[in-house]
Amino acid sequence: MNINVSGEMEEYLKEKVESGEYESFEQVVEDALRVFRDAQLVYSIPADDLNAALEPAIEQINRGEGRSLEDVLKDLEEFKRQHRKSEKTA
Repeated sequence: MNINVSGEMEEYLKEKVESGEYESFEQVVEDALRVFRDAQLVYSIPADDLNAALEPAIEQINRGEGRSLEDVLKDLEEFKRQHRKSEKTA
């Protein structure tokens, strides 16, 4: 499959690959599509259901049991690195 993108998006793809964050344009596009798919899933959930699902987490945060955004972002970056490694070996 071939995909044409705007000049701006092409530059973005090049930046991601050249920075070493991704090994190929295909990896960047696949990651973007995963995010898009996941966002579509979240947006398809009725707001009341989403609020009900988040309520336990909000209660934990209110009790001081939450984690800092910095820690969560570090964990997400590590998860992404591990996921990419597992994709390479598969």
